[in-house]
Amino acid sequence: MIELDVVAHLKADATLDTLLNSSATDSKIYPIQAGQNTNIPFIVYEVSSRATGFEIIEEDTIQFNVFSDNYITCGNIVDQLKKLLYISDELRVGGSQSIASDTYYIYSGVVNGSSEFRDPDTNFFCKIISFSFQYKRKI
Repeated sequence: MIELDVVAHLKADATLDTLLNSSATDSKIYPIQAGQNTNIPFIVYEVSSRATGFEIIEEDTIQFNVFSDNYITCGNIVDQLKKLLYISDELRVGGSQSIASDTYYIYSGVVNGSSEFRDPDTNFFCKIISFSFQYKRKI
């Protein structure tokens, strides 16, 4: 369940905390669905696919839905997610971030899609961004 390490990495970031107006008791990052009375902005995440790749390398795609009443705030939160979750592979081809994990070696994290919409019922803006992570389990 690589998503637990990814979310712990997000919760540890002070800039994201500020953007989400989070607190010590509410990180404003929720699996699958936020509560009905959740104050915006917030993030909902889910693992949208899992695959075993070449030999023992696995790949998960995690989708993050960012909700806010302000389009700019949504964009700022998505930009911070990109900063935190773009991870270089072992060859150091790309970014410089890393995600600490006692369970996995996480080799890469890249954006593999995004979209946005405005919910007609709530008038919330939603930006959706998906990241693919390649990793293997530590033995």
